[in-house]
Amino acid sequence: MKMLWCWRCRMEVPMLDEEESRQAGELYSAGIRNDAGGIDRQTRFRELLDYYYEMTGWRETEPNAIMHHDINLYGPPCEQCGKPYRTSKASFCAACGHKRPAKFKPLVISFDLDDTLIPGMIQFDTEPRRWLQRIMGVEKIRKGTKKLIDKLQHEGHSVYIYTTSLRPANRIQRTLRSYGIRVDQIINRTIHEKQLKNRQNLCSKYPPAFGIDVHIDDSEGVGREGQQHRFNTIILSPVVPDWKLFILTSIATYAYEF
Repeated sequence: MKMLWCWRCRMEVPMLDEEESRQAGELYSAGIRNDAGGIDRQTRFRELLDYYYEMTGWRETEPNAIMHHDINLYGPPCEQCGKPYRTSKASFCAACGHKRPAKFKPLVISFDLDDTLIPGMIQFDTEPRRWLQRIMGVEKIRKGTKKLIDKLQHEGHSVYIYTTSLRPANRIQRTLRSYGIRVDQIINRTIHEKQLKNRQNLCSKYPPAFGIDVHIDDSEGVGREGQQHRFNTIILSPVVPDWKLFILTSIATYAYEF
């Protein structure tokens, strides 16, 4: 139990910790189920009200109030006025307006190749190829790729390529370097299957196996796999007007946390 400012009550009240709130929730549910006719509200929730008094020494008469006197519902104290942020995700203090400082977390970010950075079924603007690149058979690459990857790396992120393609890793590396792009690691289908071994059919890509925080892909199927297997994806739609801005904005939601 801890005394903390409650935004609903507009005063400091005793807040329950995690275990106390769990027990209070069970008693609240029991009170809701106790719907026998003729029982008044105080009687229905008597066990909850008595429990809160036992834990806090505070005689509360409204059961619903107890359910929002849960310390886990609130954020940490404001750096300026000391009152708690309304939630753990609040970006500013509702009491004094102080903007909450965000913590930056450098990420490992991976990009798919086909239809994401290299045109295939999906066509998009590409970087101009020099005559030597054309002679060497270097593939076209999405316009703005170097600037985007340079910016991500400048911000402190690591950038991988993660593709189900059978292109050799050294071929992918030569292609990227011909455009002035350097990445931290390249994962192709061979490396994927070797790493996952008997789990290779778990899903087409599994970024956590390589320490990847966020994977960028064009495939909605990969997005569904991310939801099913709990890894982060950014799915790049062909109709996104500014693909670089979309990715940078999406990455920020993972990189900055309160």
